[in-house]
Amino acid sequence: MKKHLLLGLFGVALSQLVLAQGLDGQYTRPALTTHGRVSAAEARIESVMNRFRINSPIAGERLTAVPAQKVLRGRLGHPPVATSGYGELELHKVRRIDSDMARITLDVTSDWGDGSGYQLLLDPDCIIYFLTESGHINQIYDEADYKIPENAENMANFLIAGQSGSVDIPGGEYDFLLFNPTPTSNQVYLPGGQSEGDDVRFVAGYEYVFTITHTWDSDNCAVTCDTPSDLAVTAVSSPASGLDLGSAEDVTITVANVGETDVTQFEASYTINGGAAVTESVNVSVPAGGSVDYTFTAKADLSAPGIYTIKAGADAPDDAMTLNNSYTAEVMHISPLSPPYNCTFEDEDDVYEWDIIDANGDGYTWDIMSYGEGIGFATLYYNSVLPSDDYIIMRSPIALTEGDAHIEVVYNGMAEGYTEKMALLWGETPDVGSMSVLHRFEGFTATDEGYTTPVTFTVPATGDYYFAFHGYSDADEAGVLLNEITIDEGAYSGTPDLSIDRLVLPLSSCSLGDGETVGVTLTNAGTGGLSSFTLSCEVNGEAMASETFDTAIGIGETVVVEFDAKADFSAEDVYTVVVTAADVVPDDGQGDEVETGNNTATGTVTHFVPVDVPLVASFDDEEQRGWWTSDGSWNYDDMYAAYACTGTGPLLSRGINLTGGKAYTIDFNYMAGQNFFFQTYDQYDIVCGLDGTDPQTWDVVYSSADEYTDGLFADRSVSFSVSADGVYSVAFRQANPVGTFLITRVSITEAADYDISVAIASTLPTMLPEEQLADMTLDVTVSNRGSESASGTVTLSIDGTEAGTAAFAALAGAESTVVSVPVAAGAMVSGTMRFEVNAVIDGHDDGNPSDNTVAADVSLRLTDDLLAYDSVEDDIIDTYTNSAIGLKSGYIVVGVPVRINVATWLKGFRLGWGDADAKPFDMLVFAYDPSAAPVGDGAIPVGELLLSASADKQSGTSVTTYTLDEALRLEPGDYMLGVGYEGYGLAVDRVAPGRLYAVSEESGLGWVAYDQASAGFGTAALRAVIDSDLSGIDEAGMDGGDVTVTVDGGMLTVMSAAEVMTRVDVCAMSGVTVCSSHAGGTVFSCDVSSLPAGVYVVRIETDGGVVTRKIAVR
Repeated sequence: MKKHLLLGLFGVALSQLVLAQGLDGQYTRPALTTHGRVSAAEARIESVMNRFRINSPIAGERLTAVPAQKVLRGRLGHPPVATSGYGELELHKVRRIDSDMARITLDVTSDWGDGSGYQLLLDPDCIIYFLTESGHINQIYDEADYKIPENAENMANFLIAGQSGSVDIPGGEYDFLLFNPTPTSNQVYLPGGQSEGDDVRFVAGYEYVFTITHTWDSDNCAVTCDTPSDLAVTAVSSPASGLDLGSAEDVTITVANVGETDVTQFEASYTINGGAAVTESVNVSVPAGGSVDYTFTAKADLSAPGIYTIKAGADAPDDAMTLNNSYTAEVMHISPLSPPYNCTFEDEDDVYEWDIIDANGDGYTWDIMSYGEGIGFATLYYNSVLPSDDYIIMRSPIALTEGDAHIEVVYNGMAEGYTEKMALLWGETPDVGSMSVLHRFEGFTATDEGYTTPVTFTVPATGDYYFAFHGYSDADEAGVLLNEITIDEGAYSGTPDLSIDRLVLPLSSCSLGDGETVGVTLTNAGTGGLSSFTLSCEVNGEAMASETFDTAIGIGETVVVEFDAKADFSAEDVYTVVVTAADVVPDDGQGDEVETGNNTATGTVTHFVPVDVPLVASFDDEEQRGWWTSDGSWNYDDMYAAYACTGTGPLLSRGINLTGGKAYTIDFNYMAGQNFFFQTYDQYDIVCGLDGTDPQTWDVVYSSADEYTDGLFADRSVSFSVSADGVYSVAFRQANPVGTFLITRVSITEAADYDISVAIASTLPTMLPEEQLADMTLDVTVSNRGSESASGTVTLSIDGTEAGTAAFAALAGAESTVVSVPVAAGAMVSGTMRFEVNAVIDGHDDGNPSDNTVAADVSLRLTDDLLAYDSVEDDIIDTYTNSAIGLKSGYIVVGVPVRINVATWLKGFRLGWGDADAKPFDMLVFAYDPSAAPVGDGAIPVGELLLSASADKQSGTSVTTYTLDEALRLEPGDYMLGVGYEGYGLAVDRVAPGRLYAVSEESGLGWVAYDQASAGFGTAALRAVIDSDLSGIDEAGMDGGDVTVTVDGGMLTVMSAAEVMTRVDVCAMSGVTVCSSHAGGTVFSCDVSSLPAGVYVVRIETDGGVVTRKIAVR
């Protein structure tokens, strides 16, 4: 049994599905993205797309709603891959037909499993090939004279997995399109491979088979034809792009024989830019499996500078497979370009102006994306392991005269927070090894505006010069974008753009005075330097200062300046500070500042009034959020209603009156760490010190170790005290923030002698057999937040009626315990119930009663035999195809813990399949201790493997019950149910936090489970079918009429009231006979006490026939 550890969801962002593989080839354990939360890596993806500036759908993107239909190529995703059966796919046999027609066959061996299918359209007028970009899908159907199926329409009538269809057409040339219409998105896709053709010749007497197959993430079409001869043009090796192309260039092509018979003669042809064809007869033998290079006698005239499209072909007698008979190459006659030169990468022809070198050969290099309509860029992809070493080089040199020249580069990083490196090179040849560095762009990251950097240089002599860019970012950055390049003669004349980035104000406190410093952070975001500027400052609408700063700021440079005048913040108030820049003086030769919209910035600082405890702030409340301030290192996150740490400055509370020697408690709700391809942890300190003093000198009252909260918000309490009376502040700070530490609320209270809090620790089932109502308990965590030991009572009420109580005793301060509260059997019913848990301390008042009660709504359906914790809806299981859990490749065991209250028998599993693929799977049961401490990297130990059985899942989504051959006895306690399979399978309900684990057997650890709550998948439709009503040893017999089976003291007794028994067999549920005897009477006895525990079948042969009965051995 293969075991790997990562769960994934079909239908979510691709970045969430990747199974990372270490350099040693062993699987590593990246976890999944947090449900709903944008991780750093996700932010990188989002930022990358923003940098691309694409405002229209990208080809291949899966859309749920499209304003107008358009044919998209390269559909990606994880197809459930519905097939005609489980096993290897076989290629459809093609054949020659005895007919004056050509037969076209579409064979769909698999599909996406999402209600889509495939259609083949053929047009003898050769029009439809050019209509795919028009958006007029219906016109394509109207123009197509032949269709498979014959009644194919837009979004209706198509072939699915296991189906095929054929149509006979006259031999000749056709355009064809193979469509994958997808009604759920109202979108039409072209599969990969040979799914479209322009002027393709189909030869009468042959059958052409279009076969659809799928990989894990895409579909593909392959066309086959049983032609005796099959030539393919695989290359145009000459002419090659260059400076000196003339009027008589050799045209050389490579012709391969991919058929089964030798070819002794063929016709070769070529056209240039769609002009008249050159055709020559070639009497050269091409053996089957071999190839030849052929140089045409007719020369090509490429003397004029420009781009030439050369389409070469080869045609042999009896070669009916024409889809591979031609090859198209682009050849550029390069000539020096006159300045000014400008490239925006928006035009399709821009790609021919550049050559790319992947110097380190890692496969991650430059690529040019040209979408037209103002959208284009060159991008350098990053490698997570190796640093970049890649060049993009201008094919044509620029003719420059001696003297000043300049180049302006518009560029950006791919994602914020990742720093990139790039160099601008130039030289007299395109050899990058001989070029010199003109400028280095280092340490830049993604910004909303991007960067524009002019570089002025001196041309030593009139001549032709090549330019190139070298990307050399460190490993695992995000990549580089080049948006525009302009090269011209003369010194560059730009304009400065003075931007006020932020105000540097004193931290809000109760101790602000009348001599506070106001600072300003400024950046020159323009294209020219500046030498001086004037800043004016207003406080609450009144002028404070206006000062001129003779501070030079170069292009892209950032400086911090301070006003000489001091601000008066001594009175208790909220102060609004406004700073405006004016009178920007440009460097000599540069133009005046034009962009002034960023010349003003506003900030606030508060002189607080000291307050007494408790100080309780929930950051979704704007006023309470204002009681905590920072220098900009903490930003409010609307999605989580939380402060998120992005810098090293502290998040400080307003001043609080504290008494020396008293105990206080800080309670906060937070999320720390991230698991996305790799796990990150947060470390943070909580500090306390006198208000208005330097927080760097404050006492550390709590320092965390590496923390990761499984992608969920958690609660923590910290106790502290101060040595003397005074006004204090409390602060959170991080030395190395990674953007994953968030706080939603903080309370600072005086610690009470007696203070108990409660929380529901159990996850209650959504479906529960009535037999399990007896002896049911609810686990409640009781925490003593006070300083004194406490005893008391926990009471459970359901819909306002008391349903159970339990006591806790001598719980020490700062300690917690789990109390199991018995639930009265009649208190739980089908439907939604309100559970309320309350704790009361014996003999003392609770100093903070607000956390003594917790309530939750619980939905339950009482059943006969089904135990489940998920909310997957059986009657609409076909809608869960986007919620099938598993791996994109490899084997996974998905686990769901269950609790058994009353001893019972596990008869089977009921499984909800969200994936349509047929597959074998395993059913497993483990002993499980939910309180076991994790080992290793978050692995939770799983106990003994109690059962392992296998079954086969049929094709299609379903909710299916699988009966075990032998029932398994389950005593009261906790168990882990598991289902193992390849790829994707079980549906999940996506209800957080969920009850879902990835289970694996690991060296040195044994069976372990990894909690997947942080992934936001919820709980899998993995349910237990149980029944306590089975007879067993020392139980009453199973009376079946004339034959009675009883067990007493390990002795099996079979009695027949009328017929004589001739033979008695005891068989395991698998059919294996474990005990057999000839009877010869009406009474038979057999000792079965030594048999392994399980369910057995007793088969009794009598004169009147055969009777079977079940027994259970424990």
